[in-house]
Amino acid sequence: MKPTLVALFALVPVVLTAAPPSVVISFGTSSVTVSGVPPGHDVLLFSMARESRRYWTEVVRRDGILSGPLTDGGRTWDVGQPVPPQSIWCAIDLSNAEYVIAGPSGFSAQPMPVPVFGRKSAGAAVESIQHGRMDAMVLLVRPGSGAWIVRNANGGPSDADRRPGRTTLRFESMQPFTKGGPPPPGTLTPNDTLIVIDPLYMQLWSGRVGKEIQP
Repeated sequence: MKPTLVALFALVPVVLTAAPPSVVISFGTSSVTVSGVPPGHDVLLFSMARESRRYWTEVVRRDGILSGPLTDGGRTWDVGQPVPPQSIWCAIDLSNAEYVIAGPSGFSAQPMPVPVFGRKSAGAAVESIQHGRMDAMVLLVRPGSGAWIVRNANGGPSDADRRPGRTTLRFESMQPFTKGGPPPPGTLTPNDTLIVIDPLYMQLWSGRVGKEIQP
């Protein structure tokens, strides 16, 4: 559904987190282009936006896989409406899990505190995260293997502890990003990319295993 009214800022991308220099997101009036990804590499594009309706603000999720030949070095997705000024866009190369997160100029997403990473025992692989948000979208991409996503809300089906004010996600409860995709992993492995977005406050955290997350 198209918003009744959207006040649009100049659509110059603002990078919201560090990213490899090869992957770039740019914005048109009603389109998003991902460039810098090698030919033959599919791109996962994921967005959360807050959009004005007549009497309220709606949180809108958009996602898809960009594939096929490159046009002028990139792939473009038609949003079907003006790009929401309050929106977070994540582009992940599914072959190597390199990623970039950006938003239109004029929008500044706030960083989320670093999640707590859970392990069965000292030295074991990370099997869960506790992010402390009442509601969050969690996206996990494993290079060349698959992508998984889940809405992880406090007290919801994917909340592993169900205690008020504390939200825990076990990766095994995530869902394949695409229909028929592989089952979710039980633990994180090196070079996995993990992204957490709070859609209510438009805050985010992201990292890769071996860099921001220790395997």
